[in-house]
Amino acid sequence: MQNLTSPERRHLSLNTKKRTPMNTIQTLPALPVPLPLSYNPQGIGDVDVADPAKPIEILIGPINLKPKDRIDLFWGTHNEVIDTYTHSSDSPNTNGFFSLYVDTRWVQSGLTDVNYLYTPFPSNIQEHSPVNKIVVKLEIPGGRDPDPATPYENEKLDIPTVNPSGVITSPEGVSVTLDAYENMATGDSIFIYWHGIRVEHPPLTADQLGKPVTVSIDKQIIIEAGDSENIVVRYDVRDVVNNWSRFSFPAYVAVEAGNSSLQAPIAPQAPNMELDLDKLAGADVQALVLSNVNIAIGDIINFVMERNTAEGIQLESFTASKVVQIPGSFVEFLIPNEQFHPIAQGRARLKYTVIKDTGEALRSKSLTLAVLGQPQQLSLPQVQGVTNGILNPDSHNVITQVPPYYFMADGHDINLVWIGKTANGETVMHQEVKNLNADDIGKSIEYLIPDEKVGALAGGSLEVYYTVTTYAKAFFKSPTLRLLVDVDNSTPLEAPVVDKLSADGILDPADVPLEAIVRVSPYRAMAEGDKVTIHWEGVDAEGTYGTYTVINSGTVNRETVFRIPKRYVDANLNRLVQVWYTVQHGDRIAESEKLAITIREMMAPVSYTHL
Repeated sequence: MQNLTSPERRHLSLNTKKRTPMNTIQTLPALPVPLPLSYNPQGIGDVDVADPAKPIEILIGPINLKPKDRIDLFWGTHNEVIDTYTHSSDSPNTNGFFSLYVDTRWVQSGLTDVNYLYTPFPSNIQEHSPVNKIVVKLEIPGGRDPDPATPYENEKLDIPTVNPSGVITSPEGVSVTLDAYENMATGDSIFIYWHGIRVEHPPLTADQLGKPVTVSIDKQIIIEAGDSENIVVRYDVRDVVNNWSRFSFPAYVAVEAGNSSLQAPIAPQAPNMELDLDKLAGADVQALVLSNVNIAIGDIINFVMERNTAEGIQLESFTASKVVQIPGSFVEFLIPNEQFHPIAQGRARLKYTVIKDTGEALRSKSLTLAVLGQPQQLSLPQVQGVTNGILNPDSHNVITQVPPYYFMADGHDINLVWIGKTANGETVMHQEVKNLNADDIGKSIEYLIPDEKVGALAGGSLEVYYTVTTYAKAFFKSPTLRLLVDVDNSTPLEAPVVDKLSADGILDPADVPLEAIVRVSPYRAMAEGDKVTIHWEGVDAEGTYGTYTVINSGTVNRETVFRIPKRYVDANLNRLVQVWYTVQHGDRIAESEKLAITIREMMAPVSYTHL
């Protein structure tokens, strides 16, 4: 969905409206079905509710609303209105599309009804939308990972069993069996990874639940993966809404079923088949092809390192070739350190092929390395025109960029999420998905933010992040960029009020026995931590005064009172004083209108007596 905007709306108290019985209200088939904007089109999953600050957006439209027309959103079995929108004459043009929001606390697993009531003005004859039945599934296949220290593996998943047991000497008749797992459900897709090659099992049926699942491994996969003393076999599960189980811990299998006549390369810096990037300290990685009677001078060695990220995504392989120069000696290949950064917490498989001068190709066994280190993260999104973490709400055609990422590929979906809070706490969201093609690889992806989504946030705040969904349904979320949005300086804050001031702007010192009282009314976007500074500006330093107060939880949204000592009133006798205040929130400073007052003694009224 691209460039769909959602106007401002307000939340209702949940006791103000209730669902009207369906049989008393006309159903209008022409109304469009409400559409939840979930990460997966099949339904709402755990990732949709992972951030409690991000409500689920429900897109409604196209509807031609007129001023004072209202939309009331209902969710599930709740009889109360979850959210409402009333159209106004100054609402931005959204091409008939409107967004309402469901707080994550209302979201529970199960088939959930989503619908809304449309109430046109002035008739107030309510009309029901069609009901959209949404699959909500918050339970993760295999259960929630109990150990945060292994974020890509789930200890609750049992290690798979490979058949036949022992050394596999034939590519025929190989299978992998996994035990029943927690939250096993109809529609679950099971993926077996045989030495990095993915094998997909058809979605589970109801009669398979609670039972072990056996997946046959095609002989071509056994041959393609090759021989090794430690073939890595593991699995993961994705359910109907793409909840991911994480990987099981692997089984290691010895295979001698192919034509791999040469021994695997060795990696001296990876004892126990574990390569620790921290210990490398940036050094390249040495891989050695040991001498063999079948390797002779003039032979060409084609070295390959296959790479898989922590999430199992296969990246471009590293390759290198060398001609054998010295008989009976090892051949060294140096793998650049940066080749391992994207696969931290993932795996590397090292192997080679020897090409004889006759054209014959000899294949080696493979060596699998677990790569230890900090996984590479997606970069923060970038919002153009931001200065010192502050966005100008008057900006037009604001572009948000998603930087290139290390596993970028044709077919990926990048979903930009823009969540703002207005000065009065309302949510303003914008989401846009772009599907990558080959020309996008290695480039920043740009999104144009509608002007009304920027301007509405004056004096508020903004969070921006993006998600990446691969063609294999792997899901990634970037860090969140947090910004402040500047106040709308085109409209100054309201001027302060001075007690005892006459209608024509005169303050009599006689009315100020101790101090003048200056009052600042609650202003837009008032927040804890605001620094409010009063300015009493006379014609010279002796008549000028200023002080400040910091807003706290007890003074927010209340009148702020300043006391001006009498001597600064008297110093300006028969003179003009300008009174105003500024509000500083972080690096933002807003200024009020100025109040001009004259300090002057008022003449006492004359009393006449008739003689």
